[in-house]
Amino acid sequence: MRVSDTAHPGRVGRGTWSLVAAFAALAALAACQSAGPRASVPTTTDELVLHTDEALAALRSDDALRAEDLLRRAIAGDEGAAPQARATARATLAQALLAGGRTREAAEFVEAALVLHEQGSAAWLETLGLRARIAAREGRLTEAVEIARRVLQDSASNPHVPEGQRAWASANLGRMLWAKGVALGAGETARANMEEGHNLLVIAMQMASRNPARDEAQLGVIASQLGEASLDLGYTDRAVTFFDAAWEHLQRAGLTDDSRAQPLRLAQARLLLAQGQAGRDALREFLRLDAERSISQLARLTDDEKQAALYRREEAVRIACEHALTTQDTDAIVLALEAVWSWKGLRVDAARVELDVLRDEGSDAEKRAFERIVAGRAELASRTLDEARGMPARRARTGVRDDARSHALRKAASDLRQGGLARSPQARLRTPTWAEVASCLGADEVMIEYVVHRPWRRGHDGDDRLIAFCFRPGRGDGRVQLFDLGPLSTIAQACASVRHELALAAQAVRADPAAMADTLASREARLAARLCEARALVWQPLAQAVRGAKLALVAPDGPLASLPLDALGCTDGTGVIRYRIDDDDEPTITMVQTLRDVLWWRDAKARGVSHSGEVVLVGDPALGTPNARLAARPGAMPVWTPAQGTGQFIASLREGLSASLPGARVLALTGGRATEERVMRLRNPAALVVAAHGWMWSNADPQELDSRAGVDRSIRSMLVLAGANEPARGGKDGLLTAFELMGGPDLRGTHLVVLAACSSGAEESEQDGGAQGMRRAMQIAGARCVIASGFDVPAKQSLELMDDFRSAWLAEGGMSRVQAFAHAKRGALARARERDGSGHPLWWAGFSYFGDPGVGPLPADLRAP
Repeated sequence: MRVSDTAHPGRVGRGTWSLVAAFAALAALAACQSAGPRASVPTTTDELVLHTDEALAALRSDDALRAEDLLRRAIAGDEGAAPQARATARATLAQALLAGGRTREAAEFVEAALVLHEQGSAAWLETLGLRARIAAREGRLTEAVEIARRVLQDSASNPHVPEGQRAWASANLGRMLWAKGVALGAGETARANMEEGHNLLVIAMQMASRNPARDEAQLGVIASQLGEASLDLGYTDRAVTFFDAAWEHLQRAGLTDDSRAQPLRLAQARLLLAQGQAGRDALREFLRLDAERSISQLARLTDDEKQAALYRREEAVRIACEHALTTQDTDAIVLALEAVWSWKGLRVDAARVELDVLRDEGSDAEKRAFERIVAGRAELASRTLDEARGMPARRARTGVRDDARSHALRKAASDLRQGGLARSPQARLRTPTWAEVASCLGADEVMIEYVVHRPWRRGHDGDDRLIAFCFRPGRGDGRVQLFDLGPLSTIAQACASVRHELALAAQAVRADPAAMADTLASREARLAARLCEARALVWQPLAQAVRGAKLALVAPDGPLASLPLDALGCTDGTGVIRYRIDDDDEPTITMVQTLRDVLWWRDAKARGVSHSGEVVLVGDPALGTPNARLAARPGAMPVWTPAQGTGQFIASLREGLSASLPGARVLALTGGRATEERVMRLRNPAALVVAAHGWMWSNADPQELDSRAGVDRSIRSMLVLAGANEPARGGKDGLLTAFELMGGPDLRGTHLVVLAACSSGAEESEQDGGAQGMRRAMQIAGARCVIASGFDVPAKQSLELMDDFRSAWLAEGGMSRVQAFAHAKRGALARARERDGSGHPLWWAGFSYFGDPGVGPLPADLRAP
């Protein structure tokens, strides 16, 4: 019995939980080469049965990787064993793979087991049920229902099928019909499927109850699913009865502290929220229990179980937010905000925690293993990007999809995670309280947390919505306000229109650089109309709450992640275009992943990791001569030409730093020295500036990436460095992806990272409301703040903007980082209007500030020689 059996049907997905969990790719060469000769494999039926029993025990203890390792070795030499034992071993291996979300591999072993089993036997029917589960996981619900119905019918007519197995067959069909009804949405057909599924679950409960060999855990799971189904159908009285029964069965089975009890707590809270304080207390209890899972506990879970845990937290967010929107009760709003912090960006924060613990407390052996992992990630990234270069043959020769290699990498990752990453209390991913976060804000600061809200009980239009939490410590009664900003589709369309206009302007400028000023002047009014529309939707409703504040900490979500908030505009009565940054009453903005980040900054400062005193400049890389074979292929990735102005940018910045910081150590990595290897070896520079091409691999299929061992969507975002046109083997391809960056350089003492690279601030949204991309990878590596561009930016204007920022920040008694950056933006806007007659955002709004705003001018230790 697996925790995934209690996950919500129809909501199964893949996703990388954290940095270390993503190390399924780790040390591709080192892990496979160090595997050495295999241990002895079983050759007799008895030996095979022993290995299978040991694997089943591992599965029961949530160690699917160990089960997989045992069974892969077992079936490697089991030709002499009895067919029944061989079939059971393969079916058990399929369960282990299915628990990890690897449905394609699981399906292969299910088919092999069905061939070996005696057709129609109890074991054959149980394995056929696995085929139904695989079909359901892959969204083929009609096929899953047909298979499950056949299993139930044949089980009922077969006297050799145990009563407990018949109960599971009924429950499986019930779950799949329920899932099919949920997927169909509203309508008579959907209702009929859900009703039939509910009735079959009732029958399964009755069968399991009268079974002489009562399985309390089985009864608890079925009762919990019945409670969920009853709730979806509106049978609230029945739901209460089933939830209470489930809790009793789980207690008798000793599973009250197990992950399988968590969905029950959530379901109870979902039901009780209508009862006010009692419901809120139940939801808080769920969040408390779920947050107690430390990194070590998370490390024991399979990918699928981690996804189920993430989904449970998402459900808590949906329920809490809907309750808060409905009641506008202060306590309900605070609870909803805390629920958001328990979920939003959780995978990214888990990566940051694990990386810090490993760096601070890992043994020498673990750190050496970690270095091999980083090298292996680079190797895997290089092979994966071959497809974008139009080199499918080379990727095929490397054997990226080889099952044995993939398993070796996953096993090594698991061993490292469980070897010592949870020794420190820092390893706990604790959800902060509203009071803790509020205590970190000043009286002239405001926080805004945007959240994409999927209503639990949808209205007639079924539309997701965008909501915003807003808190201003220095105003009024200090309460958190909650705003419903409207349908997400409307807001997404407005943001897409802004991005489209910006892309058209950038394209026109590239086509005729000499006419840049005229081009942008003619396009400003059209873009301004789009920006005014976006402002009215996402910023104007908060105007009264934010006006007069000096600093706004903004955590975007969904389409807002790519919206230049400083450029949100409006027009006055005379037709003059004014942007948000023109208004002195508007706060300066710093973007954050989630407002939980303020506690991370505080704790990072308390730990006091010092920087090396070195400022590192990376730019104007020697891209190399394009490979003739690659240039001839119509691949998805371009052949790179030198980025205009990057050499001048680095030279000017180096000169300016020498003037502002006499005696400072400035390391310039240009030409052939601007390599990904040098960047990956950086250790705690005071500041890092990268001036190079940035690229987002936007046409990659997310599902295809997820199917590769250890590859996640962060591989899409990359910096183009030395040798990019001459890719070499061993991970030295000149493309530094966010996937590789997380875990390479140590930037915990780094005050600032500037990514003067187009689209380096673009992010890929995750299911937990977080995002993965280049700038977030820099923050996971430890950087306190990152300045990055969300779209193409003109080279000359970027140089002027960064020079103004440097002067304002590095001046004696100068401004804080975020103040200096806003000052530089205003200067760039004023120059554009005066010199070119246009304030088009392409001149000045491409860069955004992410992270710790800083509390004053440049720290004195950076001035030390």
